[in-house]
Amino acid sequence: MVQQKQPVSKQLKILLLLAVVAVGFLAWRYYWNPKLQLLAGLRLEQAQLRGEYARLDEKIKVQKQVEQEWRRWREEGEQLKVLLPSIQELPRVLGNLEDILGRYPLLIESFASGELRKDPGYVVVPLSLRVSGPDAELMALLAELEQFPHLLLIEQVAWQKQPEQSILNLNFALVLLPEG
Repeated sequence: MVQQKQPVSKQLKILLLLAVVAVGFLAWRYYWNPKLQLLAGLRLEQAQLRGEYARLDEKIKVQKQVEQEWRRWREEGEQLKVLLPSIQELPRVLGNLEDILGRYPLLIESFASGELRKDPGYVVVPLSLRVSGPDAELMALLAELEQFPHLLLIEQVAWQKQPEQSILNLNFALVLLPEG
């Protein structure tokens, strides 16, 4: 038995066309449109993330430089704490000075301090020292005082040559940071 093809009726064609349009509309409305909106949102988020990545990448590039600068500032701060101790550390600084004086076989004839001078940002402690001993020891003491780790300003040096022992008169000042 051979079947013959029957022509598709006009109503069936319209119905098929309406079904295809309805399926297309439903696919667009419930599948493709949400997917395209999601894709647009993802592209926007991707652009924001690229901007954030570029900003963070810049920070990483300068991080090493900032860390080196921070280490340098911290080291300078530590050096300044040694060079300019606070007024509360005056006993320790004077102890360091006494240790230096004790290293040399010299006769300390006088060691006195003057009145503290408080200037804006720093405090000055004037000191005077009179020692006698061999020239070589006096020179060594003077050299070590010049290398004193705290800021010590030698204001006046008077050297009196004697036949057996010389006398060294020093007027100097310690510079300290005020309280706080």
